[in-house]
Amino acid sequence: LTFIVACVGTWLLLNQNDLLNGQNGLLKNQNTLIQHQMSLEEASRRSALVMLMSNIMDKVDAEIKEQRSELRGKGISKAAVDTMKFSLSQSLIGQIVALSHSFKPYTYMEEDDLIERPLSPERGQLLITLTLLPLDTFTFHKVYQSATFEKADLRGADLQGADLQGADLEEAELSGADLTAADL
Repeated sequence: LTFIVACVGTWLLLNQNDLLNGQNGLLKNQNTLIQHQMSLEEASRRSALVMLMSNIMDKVDAEIKEQRSELRGKGISKAAVDTMKFSLSQSLIGQIVALSHSFKPYTYMEEDDLIERPLSPERGQLLITLTLLPLDTFTFHKVYQSATFEKADLRGADLQGADLQGADLEEAELSGADLTAADL
């Protein structure tokens, strides 16, 4: 019995390349299928997060509209209300913070090449969207205190006059971004 086990073991060692690279290439094929499955899962996760971002931004819009409506109800002119900055609830700030952490950096194709280092275009889009909202300084600081925009892809972004004080922009890609009058 020992002799048979030794022979089978020897045969496996001698034929390991055939088993790995053989006609079927079973193990290589299996690894390729696993990689494809992982890529599909990650794409599905990112898609769900983008939908979540849309839902959160709808909630932000609703909170701002409600505050505007309350001010208009108090007799404040529309022109005055349109120039005001607004706050967000702590719950909504928490959702934005959690979303920023969920958007993980990754490498992706740009034109025909893979980008040089992992970036998060979703974090960049979240930051750009936030800076376009009429939010007060306190709200921005509450978001920036806990959110991350690390490795955000902000290439070519229009961040003119943006309140970015305290934002975690470590290793963010800002080439071509317009930061004129931005508060860093």
